[in-house]
Amino acid sequence: MSTRSCISGKRTNEASRLSKSDLVCLEERIVQLISSNGGEQFHLEIAKVLGMPKSTVNSTFNDLQQRGVIQK
Repeated sequence: MSTRSCISGKRTNEASRLSKSDLVCLEERIVQLISSNGGEQFHLEIAKVLGMPKSTVNSTFNDLQQRGVIQK
């Protein structure tokens, strides 16, 4: 993960409201959490750890999946 400052507990209804840099950072954090947990992590747990709404995590997760970065 990069050393730049990332969003932390920023509340939003959808990932589409995040800036491009915040979205990239969120994606990096999600991938890192999944990797650090043996490749599996529930969306709700990711949302809790990141302090983000589950809808934002789900939307970002779906984008990552469509791009082939992660698998469900």
